[in-house]
Amino acid sequence: MTEYLYRDEQGTVLYGVARCSRKGNGCQGFRQWRPDPAKRSGRRWSLYGEDGSMAVRLVPYRLPDVITAVRQARVVMITEGEKDVEALRAHPGITATCNAMGAGKWRPDFARYFHGADVSIVADRDQAGRDHAQTIVHNLMPVARSIYVLQARHGKDTSDHLCAGGTIGDFIEVWAPKPYTLHGIGG
Repeated sequence: MTEYLYRDEQGTVLYGVARCSRKGNGCQGFRQWRPDPAKRSGRRWSLYGEDGSMAVRLVPYRLPDVITAVRQARVVMITEGEKDVEALRAHPGITATCNAMGAGKWRPDFARYFHGADVSIVADRDQAGRDHAQTIVHNLMPVARSIYVLQARHGKDTSDHLCAGGTIGDFIEVWAPKPYTLHGIGG
């Protein structure tokens, strides 16, 4: 099992995602949890409260890193999932993020973290990935300084690309909805 922790601006764990790959251990696919000191495990295996509403504040994965990168005018790469984020982060100097629960779950309120950001969205090579990238583009257009949409040159997603020997610099640019400009001049 691999675990991904979602933290607030100060680094406090808000919730986590467990990625389970083995069948038969009671955990298949992805399971979300939130801290719950009343439980023996310290976790409640749901992000929803008893009334069915969201019981936690959802934030982009690795939010403190995103905030730092935006403040330092470094590019933030957005992928479809945590595994892809971690594959990018294995390369020095790369900041990456995603949202919990995969494609189609980007939240409009995430835009507040990307004011003035330079963003590269790495879209998975399928319809869900293209739709997800388009949703993020529309959400960030009013606030980001620049936005590019990339795809893996090798395989379906970021992890496939990097595992096949691809580099950060050889993703395929498929769309530049908001290119970086220098002093108001296209660049």
